[in-house]
Amino acid sequence: MRSRAGDREPVRADTATGRRSPPRGSEPHEPADRLNAGSRDVPVRMAGAGAAALSAFAGNRAVSSLLGGLRLQRDEGGTAQPAAPPKPRHTWVFIMGADPPGAKNQFFTEAEAFYRAKHGSVANSHLEQARTLEEVLSTVNASGDPVGLLIIVSHGHPDGRLMFDLGVTPDTPPHVSLPVTKSGGTPTQFDTAQAAVKQGKLTTVSADVIDDATKIVIKGCNIGRSQRMVATLHSAFGGRGSLTTTTHAQFFGGGAERLAEYFVERPGKSTLSRKALAAEFATKYGTHVANTDAKFWSGVAAKTERKVDAVEFEAFRGPVPAPTDAAFKAAFAEQLKDIRDQGGTSIAFVKRERNGADFDYHFAFKKLQDDGSAAVINATISTPAPPDDATAIAEARAASGRPDAAEFTVRRSVEAGDTVVTVDAVRTEWKVVHTVIRDKSGAPIPPPADTDVFWFTTQPAVPPTP
Repeated sequence: MRSRAGDREPVRADTATGRRSPPRGSEPHEPADRLNAGSRDVPVRMAGAGAAALSAFAGNRAVSSLLGGLRLQRDEGGTAQPAAPPKPRHTWVFIMGADPPGAKNQFFTEAEAFYRAKHGSVANSHLEQARTLEEVLSTVNASGDPVGLLIIVSHGHPDGRLMFDLGVTPDTPPHVSLPVTKSGGTPTQFDTAQAAVKQGKLTTVSADVIDDATKIVIKGCNIGRSQRMVATLHSAFGGRGSLTTTTHAQFFGGGAERLAEYFVERPGKSTLSRKALAAEFATKYGTHVANTDAKFWSGVAAKTERKVDAVEFEAFRGPVPAPTDAAFKAAFAEQLKDIRDQGGTSIAFVKRERNGADFDYHFAFKKLQDDGSAAVINATISTPAPPDDATAIAEARAASGRPDAAEFTVRRSVEAGDTVVTVDAVRTEWKVVHTVIRDKSGAPIPPPADTDVFWFTTQPAVPPTP
């Protein structure tokens, strides 16, 4: 069992090997099982070996002795050396945060105690503290041991974001800037994780370590609601093994694990009457709870908390000069100075036009020619233009872990001279928190068949290419 500090207790293995003595008068030779021993300003744009091979390497006499010894073993009725047994599979548990001092919710503390009790005395099990996905990947890969079960314990968010950092930085900046969590992690939005995986920023785990028989479980509350994030994380582990994540929040405490909340949700800022809300809960959970009626679910609806959740996606930030002579000259003062330094005079703004994703600022100036005449020169400076609403929303949906769960609206503002285009992804959730729904007999909602997780989603191993 590996401690939180990461020290690994030594593993001892004793192997007894029996060796038959060579017959008297034969050349000494090594046993067959020893043969293989060894080794960011305004951005502008101006317009296999056989006997013969063994003989060549070791000499005929040595090979004859070796082959003779092998024939002798067969003559005596011996069998070929058995294949080496497969390496034992290891279990890894990574705790991805720490509870802040005095926190009422001791999620990480209780989770660590739970898994220490569950796996602490099991051979080839390791309990680790980690803060990034890269740390998880590099740790298991460096071990070289095949993984049977890998568990990541973390907070999560219903929009599908991870509440810990990747540990690497993708080339494409994220659309969402998220603050550090109270437990010390920097949340990771779907688009950031996707970019890091596609760009190969994370450690590639060997297929000898994580293979199709590996089971990966992420106990990150609600992460499983985002099929996009689940698929991206699965790719981060090489696409091998099954990856299972929870669609609900989970609770650790008193040496046990259970479902922490029940919920229904709708896109946008929504309201529901108690009757309508009760019907939503009955539809979603009614098949799991026997002996219930409309009055029962009305009671459940009365216990719910309503929360409007909004995630901001920044679709654009930058200076966008107004189409006036004064604004043009102020915004592009440096570029216009270069023109003056080269003899340009009488600079005048003409017009601004939209050109795809850019604004083209057309202007004219005069320049003295070799013959003494003044020529009028037309020129253009281009700079990125803010997107229209449809484009901004399309970008936000592409960056979102759950685009179908939210309603997207656009806000435009000016901050410190920069034009800012923000897309708000809004959804409303009603949930029953830290309460177990029980039927009239007192029986709780039963867990799924796999009692290791509660209401989960699984990404299976990617089948091999034919």
